[in-house]
Formats: sequence, C-alpha cells, structure tokens
Amino acid sequence: MAGRLSDSDLTRLLIKRNPRAVVEESDSAPRFSLAGAQDKVPVKYEDGQVLIPLGNSASTHILKYRLRDVSHVPAYETITTWTANELKLDACEINYHTHGNESFSLAKRYDRVAIDGGLARLHQEDFCQASGRSNQNKYEHEGGPGFAECLKLVQRHSTQPLQDIPRLIQWQVFNYLVGNADAHAKNLSFLYGLDNATRLSPFYDLIAIHAWPSHVFNHNLAMSIGGESNIHKVKRRHWEQLADDCAISFIQFENIIGKLSEGVIDAFERAKKRFESEHGEYPAFQQVKKALLKNQRLLNNAFENAR
Repeated sequence: MAGRLSDSDLTRLLIKRNPRAVVEESDSAPRFSLAGAQDKVPVKYEDGQVLIPLGNSASTHILKYRLRDVSHVPAYETITTWTANELKLDACEINYHTHGNESFSLAKRYDRVAIDGGLARLHQEDFCQASGRSNQNKYEHEGGPGFAECLKLVQRHSTQPLQDIPRLIQWQVFNYLVGNADAHAKNLSFLYGLDNATRLSPFYDLIAIHAWPSHVFNHNLAMSIGGESNIHKVKRRHWEQLADDCAISFIQFENIIGKLSEGVIDAFERAKKRFESEHGEYPAFQQVKKALLKNQRLLNNAFENAR
C-alpha cells in the first residue's frame, strides 16, 4: 500500500529535503556523509512512479537527493556504482532521474524479496552494528572498524567466506581507484537470507569523492591501507602491511589490484556510454575519469617503483 506523489508533490519533496553540503565549520574539508550528503528517503517505485509507502508497507527503493550547493552527486553515485558493476563487483542497482530542475537517484533495495505476491524484508546489519560500535564511530580514525577488522568480521560471520573475503578486498581496491574516500564501516553490511545464509551484502553508497576538489570533500581514505589514509602516500609496502594485518596472502591482494587497475577505465567508459545513451551527454564525468586516471597511475607507480 502506497500513496502516489503528484508531479508537484515530488517537486516539493525534492526541494524541501534537498540538503546543503556543509553543516558546520571546520579547519578541513568535511567528510561526505558528515556534510548532509546522505539525506535520503525510502520510497516505492512502480511503473515509473515514485510512491510513499503507507502503514507497514515495504519500500522498494532509496531516493537520494542532490546537494543544494555541490553539483553532480546523483550522477556521480550512479556512474561510480555502474562502473563497479561493469567490473562484476556486485553493487546495488541504482538509476539516475530528473524531475524538472531537480535530479535524484533511486537505489533498488537488495534487502527485499518477493514472496506470495508481496515483499518480505530481509534483515541486514552494518559493520558498525556487527562490531558493537555506535553509528557515531563509523570512521576508523574516530574509533570505528578498520579494514582488517572488517575482514575478520566476514571470516567470522559469513556462511561463504571464501567468496565474500575476495569481494571485500575488491571493495577496498575499487574505493582507492575511484577515490571513494567515504567508504566507512556503515557502508558495509551483512545480509541475512531466508535460507539462514549470512553474506556480505551488495555494495552501496559508492561515489567518486575525488571528482570534487579536496577543499569540497575530504580526500583521505575512511579506511586506511596499512596505516596510511593519504592516497598519494600509499605505497606497495602499505598494501603488504594491510594483507599482513588481515592474515591474508599478499598474492591475493596483488591479483585483485592488478585486475581492477587494468579494467577500471574501460569499465568506466562502458558505464558512461550507457548513462549518456539514457540521459544525454554529461560533461562533468570528465572529472570522474580524471580522478580515476590519477589514482590508477598512483597505484601502478606504487607497485612499479617497489620492484
């Protein structure tokens, strides 16, 4: 059961809820999710219509707003997530939408399953919850889980750790390459299936933060690599340290790093071609590609210079 939004209702919703990027003063650029950038609302999306769930009705999508004073957030999240899926990283389904002068994205909920003509909710638990942390402690530098602890959570709780551990490593490498500096512990979750399986959920909240200048959003990685969060300072030895911290063979890291680094630009171009075939040319994607090329070069140089 859901209430249909008229065109004017949707316009008012988008304008009213459309947040500002910076909510408090700081000596450094804000983190993306601390900057009002995560304002969202659960909705139903059926037959091209955005609906508001009523009563106990389950939502099907998450509607995410654009930022009032920072451009391109819905488009950048869409292209970043599509790039991940082009690389077979199992990210959520997301699409870009416009309504009048407003833009927004709709991410399909992966924690829903069709049963007997209706929708059932699956339980999910983010990695702050799984590690016993408060939502306020999602960043590693503020006491939240680091990557090695997240990997140990997967080892402990996943019913398919041999599949989910490589996926988690792919997530960290991909975030480096696209400059997703806001990949913190609340952006990882376990999904509990009806078959009692516990799996690392599809990836979500993927966005190329480095496509914006560093004075707009903080460019330091939310989860450090071998103790280093500044992407310009990450060397091969930091990846080796991360593998050691995880008690995982560095060869596994190295293979994933090589494969994703080699494929990420072509994956981006395929995602861009799809986006522009559906929505027209989007010149600002050049900033995403510029960040990808820079980070790819940094990663390749870190490994080549260590030989």
